Amino acid sequence: EKGAKVLLIEDLITDGGSKISFVEGIRNSGGRINDCLVVFDREQGGAQKLSEVGIKLWALTNLSKTLEFGLRNKYITEKEFEIVKSYLREN
Repeated sequence: EKGAKVLLIEDLITDGGSKISFVEGIRNSGGRINDCLVVFDREQGGAQKLSEVGIKLWALTNLSKTLEFGLRNKYITEKEFEIVKSYLREN
């Protein structure tokens, strides 16, 4: 409905590309949207991209917290932790 306030809810976000498409569609249809809620943020630029179009990202958790939990509880090794963190920094 035109003028309706919309909250975009998704399972995860990577680079934000698909979320931008949804935001544009909602706005083009007359919806008002300022926020996006995801279960998991892969921390690969999605929050920044959304902020560039006026959207605040809310995430229940993210990759850093998940990796830290895995390391702390010995699900992953320090080496595996560093490999993934290095990958994230480079990508």
